[in-house]
Amino acid sequence: RPNSGAEQRDFVGLLNKKDFSDVTLMVEGKQIFGHQVILASRSTYFEALFTHDFSEKESRVVDFNDSGISYDQLMQLLRHIYSDNIKIESKYIYDLLSLADRYDIQSVKRKCEYIFAQ
Repeated sequence: RPNSGAEQRDFVGLLNKKDFSDVTLMVEGKQIFGHQVILASRSTYFEALFTHDFSEKESRVVDFNDSGISYDQLMQLLRHIYSDNIKIESKYIYDLLSLADRYDIQSVKRKCEYIFAQ
């Protein structure tokens, strides 16, 4: 099943790889290499950053240093943006739900809400 839907949505192997990345996320003074098309397709927040005349569109750098988000929290969120196949660990669920709401990432919000409903 090389073209199954689950496999098509799994780009986690590209996350934080400089090859083919076209945006850098900065958090806690560290760089995370990302891909505008993946981020924008999963989040209206990122879509707006990359399509409207914000400084991030030109600089291709998104600065999370003063956002109150830790490197680990952002990486957890990005793993879920890049893949539908990653299981949410219970210790991250509150952080992920809050971040998914803040950055309008519906797929992650739905996963978290589903877990809460169990």
